Amino acid sequence: MTAAPLAGFAQIPRITQKVGGLHTKSIEEEIMTIWIVPCALCGKHACMELAHKGCIQKEQILAETYGNIPSLYEWWEGYMPTEREKPFLTVIWLTKLLVGETSCEWAAWYKAHYQRTQIERVPSTFDFTEWSIKPTTLLNNLREDYERQGYTVTTEQQNTFFLRGKAATLSGTPDLVAVKGSEGVIIDAKTGQPNASHPVQVMVYMYAIPISLQQHKGITFSGHIGYDVPNEERSTTIPASAINESFTESLIGLIQRLADTTHPARKVPSVMECGFCDITQDQCPERAAGDERLVADTEEV
Repeated sequence: MTAAPLAGFAQIPRITQKVGGLHTKSIEEEIMTIWIVPCALCGKHACMELAHKGCIQKEQILAETYGNIPSLYEWWEGYMPTEREKPFLTVIWLTKLLVGETSCEWAAWYKAHYQRTQIERVPSTFDFTEWSIKPTTLLNNLREDYERQGYTVTTEQQNTFFLRGKAATLSGTPDLVAVKGSEGVIIDAKTGQPNASHPVQVMVYMYAIPISLQQHKGITFSGHIGYDVPNEERSTTIPASAINESFTESLIGLIQRLADTTHPARKVPSVMECGFCDITQDQCPERAAGDERLVADTEEV
């Protein structure tokens, strides 16, 4: 596997904020200057290879200068992506790729192979407050409706699954799972307008739940998506027959590509996709920047 992109000089101000008594501009500059000392093992400047812990010159200089701080590696490691023992995928990383809404498989590949701390992510500006209230109300209404129909309904964390395969582990958490006899319904609550990836997300749950959760083995699941749209009620149903050979092949093929430890998936950087991606420029140098797409003028149309 290729090495994980590591944090660069741009991370030092964020990292020094986490070390008590160190966060001043002058100290950041001094640390960056000291870090230019070549590595004792490979001779490279600014070497960040964790395997090169014999790069003692920098450790000694930093210890002499800042005797109260821990080893640079100890606190730097805490803010770098760490390689997972086995590729790990969540359902929500797959759905937009399956329907072609996003094209960059590398972003999901990277997250599948490397675990990141919060500091190693592009901060989100999304306000979750109103978003979290509406689905809760919708979920309660959906649960009560199915219970009135005689279903036994389990909620969110009760439904979390980890499906361990040869190539990777797939995990997900359906909002509601309703079961009555040998039939079941996977129920998901959404806000806003219907999206092509929504039914696919439920379809992945329909595929995985009977395999991964012992209590649901042998049950045939359909799907139901409830939408919380102002002044109207919308819902989408998905028949059990949707989990056919074509869908299963597409899902398994994508998982295998994202789990490949030898060949990283293809990068497709674009302003639109990168704008919603939380992978930083340090981790993905090709990340597209900017708020504006290129626009050309013409008088022909």
